Amino acid sequence: LGEVNYATSFLYHFAGQIRSGLTGEVLTPGMAHWRPINIKQPVGPVVAITPWNFPVAMVTRKAGAAIAAGCSVINAPSEDTPLVSLFLAKQAVEAGFPPGLFNVVPSTIENKRIIGKMLCEHPDIAALSFTGSTPVGKLLSRQCADTVKRVHLELGGNAPLIVFESADIDRAVDGTMLAKFRKCWSSLQCCQSHSRSQKCLC
Repeated sequence: LGEVNYATSFLYHFAGQIRSGLTGEVLTPGMAHWRPINIKQPVGPVVAITPWNFPVAMVTRKAGAAIAAGCSVINAPSEDTPLVSLFLAKQAVEAGFPPGLFNVVPSTIENKRIIGKMLCEHPDIAALSFTGSTPVGKLLSRQCADTVKRVHLELGGNAPLIVFESADIDRAVDGTMLAKFRKCWSSLQCCQSHSRSQKCLC
């Protein structure tokens, strides 16, 4: 339930953006005879490749933003969690989304690379959003280069936790345990879970 509430918060946020933030605006010109205008418009179909560890929230965060901006979405979920994306697609249809607005392309571990390459190289896809490992992000970025897609990457890292010498050690331990074990709903496999700790003698 925790992740569902978290995932829903993205949909509320982007729905609010539709009402207030996605309009063109006239900017203050630098020269008297200039009239600069900022127009916000959809870029086109977006591919959202999502990981297994937040199978609802990653989809709503990526798809919610793209749909709010007027783009259709093709979600390529992890081979471990395709049913979540398929359920979200069913819910989207029941909510009245037009056909083709939110699409899901499930895969297996064997054909995931083939599907990813096909989506990256397809000339009608305008942008790609990927959350996952750095090596895969580099590969997808290269595959998108020939068609000059917009590429948005959230890549894996090595999340540090630093405890300063002046810290209250008991509170630091409590906070560390909270961040490591309570914050994540998916077997401790999320970017907010620190993976190394160090005492800073600053």
